[in-house]
Amino acid sequence: MRILSTIVLPLLLLSACTKPTAKEAADKLVAAGVLANCTQEPPRGLNARASEYWKCELPSVPGEGAGVMTFADDDAYQTTIKAFDGAAVLAGPHRYGNARARVFVQMNQGASLEVGNKAKAIVDSL
Repeated sequence: MRILSTIVLPLLLLSACTKPTAKEAADKLVAAGVLANCTQEPPRGLNARASEYWKCELPSVPGEGAGVMTFADDDAYQTTIKAFDGAAVLAGPHRYGNARARVFVQMNQGASLEVGNKAKAIVDSL
């Protein structure tokens, strides 16, 4: 029992505090059929404050894509959310974030509500 409290419990607590990477989030979205063919790219433009950025194809809207981002701190996350909110006309309605995990996903506006709901559920679960 002592082993449980001194080794296993701290490991469980540590794993619960670990934030997902953008690749891990993108992989979950790919597994759900929301995204495809993700490649890592340097953050720039509206996502310049991201610590990790993956550009992906959006199979439901051929020729269009999405971005999956993670952030090192809350300030970078919130600044990016505000930037995308300010550019909503260009960025479209499919913007899904999880402040606790510091993950943000932006998809082309041509994505269906069903695809958007799938993405939101995955991002919320991170």
